[in-house]
Amino acid sequence: MIKIHQPLDGQDWLLREIKKSDLRLLEYGRMYRKYRKLMELSYQDHKNHKKVYLVAEVKRKIAGQIIIDRRVLKDQTKSDGVSRAYLYSFRVFPPFRRRGLGTAMLNFCLRYLKEKNFLYAAIACEKKNPLALKLYLRLGFKIFKEEDLPWEFEDEEGKKHTVSEPEWVLEKTL
Repeated sequence: MIKIHQPLDGQDWLLREIKKSDLRLLEYGRMYRKYRKLMELSYQDHKNHKKVYLVAEVKRKIAGQIIIDRRVLKDQTKSDGVSRAYLYSFRVFPPFRRRGLGTAMLNFCLRYLKEKNFLYAAIACEKKNPLALKLYLRLGFKIFKEEDLPWEFEDEEGKKHTVSEPEWVLEKTL
């Protein structure tokens, strides 16, 4: 089990493995509900040891999430299953932003990957999210490519969506 306690604005916070009961809470009301099926699939991959799905808590309230994919992906510049891993679905909910939680979550994941002998971590950042880009650059990530690849998902009602989000892909040497 992955557990860590660190102070956040004088409070305790916890980064831990996801539990099934977290899935609805991670929808953050309706904000992320459309990704329900994706979260459920990632949860199953976590239970089957294909991914590491972590949840952040502040005062026993869900504050964010991040997923570590260590498998061989189609795009091996993100994860090759040996030396590169991909961090994704990283989010900190609005009331908990700008307080150091995102930095702490990413630093934990980077230490975890280094302990598992990975050499690189990759993360994607939507071009419309300059605050996230600033965070990644501050932590030592460097942009190594740009993408605008459409991807598809099925929402909680079974409706298919195609999304195209121009993004930077960044990497960090561990």
